[in-house]
Amino acid sequence: MSETTARRWETFALTYDTEAPRAVPCYRHLHAEIVRRLAAARQHPIRVVDLGAGGGRLIAALLKQYPSAQAVWVDSSPVMRVVAGRRLARFNGRVTWVEAAMEATAWETAVPDGYDAVVSSIALHHLTGEQRQRLFRRIHRVLKPGGIVAIADEVLGGDWTMQRRYLEEWDQHTRSLAGAGRVSPGYLKLWKMFRDRVFPDPEHNPTERWEPAARQVEWLSEAGFADAQVWWEHGMWAVFGGRKE
Repeated sequence: MSETTARRWETFALTYDTEAPRAVPCYRHLHAEIVRRLAAARQHPIRVVDLGAGGGRLIAALLKQYPSAQAVWVDSSPVMRVVAGRRLARFNGRVTWVEAAMEATAWETAVPDGYDAVVSSIALHHLTGEQRQRLFRRIHRVLKPGGIVAIADEVLGGDWTMQRRYLEEWDQHTRSLAGAGRVSPGYLKLWKMFRDRVFPDPEHNPTERWEPAARQVEWLSEAGFADAQVWWEHGMWAVFGGRKE
């Protein structure tokens, strides 16, 4: 990675972490739904791994809700590692750090006796369908019996005509925030880059590999999960998961 690219990524990471709770539709609800679903499993997630954990907001919510829980942070970004380190410092050693891509195997052995829960928020849609299917099989393998996987993500909300409509609604949401002075010029610059890259051809854009939530639930079932289902869906946002028997 060149120095220019590294600086650009650092700017993106810091800006996204700061503004995502306001600028990304359903962001807070996605996190709240994962926290709620883990509680609904009738077990405290003593050990939970967050894949693509970014700035650590979801881990912070989980550790606050479950005082006995420990978490494994997994992300490939050293910048986000610093951001998450600051956010999670108050949890006094309850976080293990694995700076690696979620496709890597390093996180699988960070807790030798397995995990009670695997979670991910707004990250897996960057993987191809084949990569996700492999990942779901690996998640099933490292979970303890009774453990759950809970995924919140961008999805293909219907057909591609509907997806374009949802993207336009997201654009209008961003413009409204900008008009009210609730997002920074830096975020608007990043949004324009995203819009220019994705909006002309959402189906074939190079970074956002959206799949229907129902299809991903099928992949979870094929990986061995019981009770795999979509728990919540709104437009191009969904929370889904399953349980290991």
